Amino acid sequence: MALTYWIDRATRRDIRSLIGQGLLLSSVFLLIPIVGNMVAIAFSGLKDLLLLTVAMVPFWLIGIAGTTYNLGRLWGFFPSQPSDMQTWVAKRQGKIIARADIRQKRGYSLLETLYVAPDFRRQKIGSSLVRRLSREERTPIYVQSPRRTVEFYRNLDFMMVPMEDLPSELRSQANRGPNRYMVLLQEQN
Repeated sequence: MALTYWIDRATRRDIRSLIGQGLLLSSVFLLIPIVGNMVAIAFSGLKDLLLLTVAMVPFWLIGIAGTTYNLGRLWGFFPSQPSDMQTWVAKRQGKIIARADIRQKRGYSLLETLYVAPDFRRQKIGSSLVRRLSREERTPIYVQSPRRTVEFYRNLDFMMVPMEDLPSELRSQANRGPNRYMVLLQEQN
């Protein structure tokens, strides 16, 4: 039986739902040090507590920053998303099962996020999402792709782009990470 889902631009409610998921994740980073410290006290007493507490500082910082940012987005202190970004979602029975974030730049667009929930992968939902947003975009779409996803994007008519042909903003970013390739979807007009 075929999986039924629909794809559209994210509504304000969808964005709030996605922010809530981010808030949940950042809260996990706050819980890791608490649980870790309780385990240390239970198994080794207080002698390793100081060492473990110091080791958990990065988790605390990530959790506090993420939680503060996501709460600020929910309460309206920060924008829910950048003004130059559009989020597209695939939904099944009212639940978001995939998302794509695309940022409009001068003369091109940048696909920043493509995520499909684990239970719905390998069912062509990501492909459908990218095809839909590519029909809506009027400018070339660039994506920074790790090696493991290059074939996925090639199957969607993206092509490798030589470094010298990238827009200058993307050229400076392309030098940052190893094993990353920039691919381009040509206009389909």
